[in-house]
Amino acid sequence: MWLAARALDQGVELEKAVEDAKLVGLKKEAYEEKARAYIATRRKAESSLSDQQKEDIRKLGSEAAASLMKQLSGQLKAAMSAGGPVAAVGVCKSVALPITKAAGDEMKGVEIGRTSLKTRNPQNQPDAVDRTVLEKWLTETPGEEIISIHENAVRYYKPVVVQAVCLQCHGGMDAMDEKLVQLLSQTYPGDQATGYKEGDLRGAIRVKIDLKQALQQ
Repeated sequence: MWLAARALDQGVELEKAVEDAKLVGLKKEAYEEKARAYIATRRKAESSLSDQQKEDIRKLGSEAAASLMKQLSGQLKAAMSAGGPVAAVGVCKSVALPITKAAGDEMKGVEIGRTSLKTRNPQNQPDAVDRTVLEKWLTETPGEEIISIHENAVRYYKPVVVQAVCLQCHGGMDAMDEKLVQLLSQTYPGDQATGYKEGDLRGAIRVKIDLKQALQQ
């Protein structure tokens, strides 16, 4: 994964990236072959995208991400007004995943997901491609990303940054109400999504786009 990230996202020459990967522990030829094949596939797919296609992908991905955020924030604001952070956690547990799926179903050829390096819901765990994007954002200013999966599918990533209101459920545990702490530990036993500060990278909205369906190619 590190080898692919360096070659594809950091501009390191492929053989140099392979050499460095071997120095830090890449030993199996099968892994090297898989990494080289993945890099070649990504480069081929990305080189085939026209500027207009990239613009269409950004527009569609941005619209999908904005739609999801609007629906989720509306539900959470209503819950916060009605019962504070405790109510918001309950709503998030019951509706976040269905809303995410429904937002993707509204658009032809689109699937929407949310992910993070520090997940609350284990169903949002990042895969290898997600992790590469998220780890890249830790070292530079987060921005939109388009990743080709194969010649007919891409992923669009939109960063999610922690806002002040998010800290009520994602800030330091010592600042949270005791009832909220208990609810989080019961609802999400493996919760990692605390300790954030305003402006931190929370994660990403991932929009998988089927080029043939979504862009009618």
